[in-house]
Amino acid sequence: MIRKNVSAGAHGIRDAIHEMVGFKVSTVWPLIWKYVSPLVTAILFIFCIVMYAPLKYPDGRDFPMWAEIVGFGLSLCSILSIPGYALYYLLCKRNALSFNQRLHKGLHPPKNLRPSTQPYTVEEELEFIDKGSKEVINNNDK
Repeated sequence: MIRKNVSAGAHGIRDAIHEMVGFKVSTVWPLIWKYVSPLVTAILFIFCIVMYAPLKYPDGRDFPMWAEIVGFGLSLCSILSIPGYALYYLLCKRNALSFNQRLHKGLHPPKNLRPSTQPYTVEEELEFIDKGSKEVINNNDK
């Protein structure tokens, strides 16, 4: 949810939920998404680092160091992709924008990023699914 908050904005998420379910959620939710959720996440992250203790087998022996390193490595695979791309975007991407302009562009969603003004209908989805399945069948026949 934090990633969605950063990319679309809390009010954008609220509008998208309104589009999906047909009613607006309480105005409390954007406040939770903007402030409470990141704060709780940061507190949990800090406590996990401060209160870290090596894993132990039920009989009290420590897990081998290589097992903990593999576990941390697997965790970091999914965690580091977002800050890694952010650093790539800010430092390595060559375009006509200055560093400050790239930073501003990366932190703020585009102005035209808004939910559709047309109501969603189930018939559109069913038509898309039907067309897609026919195309798949036709492509397999070739």
